Amino acid sequence: MQAGQAAQLERFKTRLYQTFEKGRREHKLAGVGNFAIVIHKTAAWTVFTSGPRLGVHEELSDELLDFVLAAKLDVFLEMYGGENHQPLDVPRAIRERRLAMQGDLNVFLRFLRINEAADLLSIRGAQAAPKLAG
Repeated sequence: MQAGQAAQLERFKTRLYQTFEKGRREHKLAGVGNFAIVIHKTAAWTVFTSGPRLGVHEELSDELLDFVLAAKLDVFLEMYGGENHQPLDVPRAIRERRLAMQGDLNVFLRFLRINEAADLLSIRGAQAAPKLAG
């Protein structure tokens, strides 16, 4: 992994923790749902917004989750775009098996809204994505 890619992942991780902490402080986590973000062979985070494991964990949990987003590193870096960001073609990335989503996407979107974190992860075009299995 290149230094710039590692820096993007670190920024994402930092913002994930910041968003969680803001939600906890402001009591906005109730009803959000639990989710995971997986970057194939690179990193994984599971966010529990309720229950005994409340917090951000740097691992993929085997517990039942409301939403999981899994992506290859290149797709994730496109989604969490750099300065020349272009919207990701979500249906194409799914067809090419470079991106997968399972469960209720709104769980993740509710989490993003805690911090109005449009920059946390851009999933523009998600409305055009095929119906998610759940």
